[in-house]
Amino acid sequence: MRYVIGCDVGSQGTNAALHREDGTLVASRYEPHDLSFPHPGWAEQDATDWPKAVTAAVGALVGEVDRPSDIVGLSFGSQLDGMVACDGAGRPLRPAMIWMDRRAEAQAAALAERISPEEFYELSGTNLDSSHAVFKALWIRDEEPDVFRDARRFMPPGTFVLHEVAGAWAVDYSNASSLALLDPRTRRWSERLLETTGIEPERLKGRFHVHVPAGAVPKDGPSAGVTMVTALASLLADQPVRSTVGMTGEVTLQGRVLPIGGVKQKVLAAHRAGITEVILPKRNEGDLDDVPEKVREEITFHPVETVDEALALALEPAAEEPRAAVA
Repeated sequence: MRYVIGCDVGSQGTNAALHREDGTLVASRYEPHDLSFPHPGWAEQDATDWPKAVTAAVGALVGEVDRPSDIVGLSFGSQLDGMVACDGAGRPLRPAMIWMDRRAEAQAAALAERISPEEFYELSGTNLDSSHAVFKALWIRDEEPDVFRDARRFMPPGTFVLHEVAGAWAVDYSNASSLALLDPRTRRWSERLLETTGIEPERLKGRFHVHVPAGAVPKDGPSAGVTMVTALASLLADQPVRSTVGMTGEVTLQGRVLPIGGVKQKVLAAHRAGITEVILPKRNEGDLDDVPEKVREEITFHPVETVDEALALALEPAAEEPRAAVA
């Protein structure tokens, strides 16, 4: 039996849940966080409490299984709109300002004199509002210049926790957008907003990543190998993935598609989501006998042995280059 653990690192506490691979809840654990409101409109937390809570909650859940190696994945979400100012090693220089902190009203008003709320929204997809993390960084600049000088990284809570528990400097697009500096069209930091706010991009250092496994959680291997390769191929080739297709299967470095477990559960989930075609490892073809006949009749299955076969089935055809007119 394989398991996964999901964590929600919120402002009130961290909630972690242990699930079997079929979705059955096995156990859960909650670790509360302390909140501080030192002045009206201020809301702070000790950022180091978050990874401690993750460690305690996950550690308790690991004790619920016979073999820790049966836990094949750890995933967590986090509160948004927070700001953690850290030194070069990732150590917090002051308490984290969380999403409910509204002390940076003056900084938001000052920026509104340099860029209109309409342009700000056009560039970032967010309102020009003091709740967003960039304004908390600007408050530090104005009110705690020594901290601002020493800060080498301004990061959302999720990035801080990821680094503490997995050793990776990375930010997903949802967390990045809460900084109010990300251009959602290019999925890069907006040069115009960086220039206007005076925040150097080096202080936001950390690679963007798609929602795929990060860090070093021991695992036998996810069954999303084909999906991850397809997502990357789609991005690089600028060919959308067909919306009717679902897929599963692990991938080797040589491009072979290997079998996975839980075929029945994955097919049933795809059926409920309205998927009409499923790409799966050829060596899992026999597992389709466990799928209810009615579901098998409504889905076309594509057993594959290589990634090339999967990509040919999953991606929309490449757009043809326009041909020059012949006189």
